[in-house]
Amino acid sequence: MKERKILPIFLSLTLAASTFASTTAFAAQDSKSTTSAPLASGSESSDTGENLKAAKEALQGQIDEAGKYTEATYGKYSSWETFKNAYETANTLSNSTDIEQIKTATEALKGAIDALKGEVVSASSSHHGGGGGGNNNDDEHESIPTKPSSPSTPSQTFVSDTTNDLTVNGTYQFRITSKNGKTPVFVVGTSGVFDVKLARTTGNDYFFKITAIGAPGDKAGIYINGGSRFLVATVGSNPNYAKLDTGKQLSVKAGKTYQFKVTAAKRPSFVCGTGSTFRVAYAGSKGNDYFSKVTATGKVGDKAGFYVNGEKAPRTIGTIVK
Repeated sequence: MKERKILPIFLSLTLAASTFASTTAFAAQDSKSTTSAPLASGSESSDTGENLKAAKEALQGQIDEAGKYTEATYGKYSSWETFKNAYETANTLSNSTDIEQIKTATEALKGAIDALKGEVVSASSSHHGGGGGGNNNDDEHESIPTKPSSPSTPSQTFVSDTTNDLTVNGTYQFRITSKNGKTPVFVVGTSGVFDVKLARTTGNDYFFKITAIGAPGDKAGIYINGGSRFLVATVGSNPNYAKLDTGKQLSVKAGKTYQFKVTAAKRPSFVCGTGSTFRVAYAGSKGNDYFSKVTATGKVGDKAGFYVNGEKAPRTIGTIVK
């Protein structure tokens, strides 16, 4: 009778020991899984930090290159204003941690440098080409050459499906065929008129899409591979256009506040590129007018761009002054 009682007790103890061992093993495995997570997170953080560092170094390289161009020498060229805006925008991102914004500014500055170089080369060629036609200041109505003048000209490195001036209602896509195996450099000469992005690539065909962000009637030159102006694009209609009441440059005293007015069909987004320099607060609306107050919270001399509706180029660059 005692043997029958001892057997169930023995089986119960064996089962309990087995359950305890399984639970302990599971807990240990779970502990290992938990402690390994921070390592993965740290690795991702390290990668992000390295990418940000590389992006900033690339931007600084373009800033250093741009610093070689002075307004006294190059201010007479039509692409100078775009170059100047791109240069100033790049300089406002020294404290930014937005990698995409830094990359966009780097590409914009590189494109502006290439456009300025191309215009300088073009002007130099016209002055030495004889005939006096190069000084007639008829740049707005220059015709697009149907034949290349020399195998060494920049136009020989690509073929475009569009060669005439055009009006853009919303968006337009160019197909640029590379003839040298390199990705074409496609630049809009005037900031704030069109956004441009590489939509897709098929073989040697590169499709660049421009989107109107300026006011109807605004014009911008299109430059490809650092050559002279290829054509002029004009904004036809842009239902998403938002008009800003403030110019390209703004000075705000440290600690003081300034109010922007944006006129648009619907409430626009309005942000500062460097939040530590200016604090932005929405201040209400009246009809189609939308107001935002910005307070200078950074140090004297700090600069930052103000962006409307996610545009890549800032509408205004603010500087904190005494």
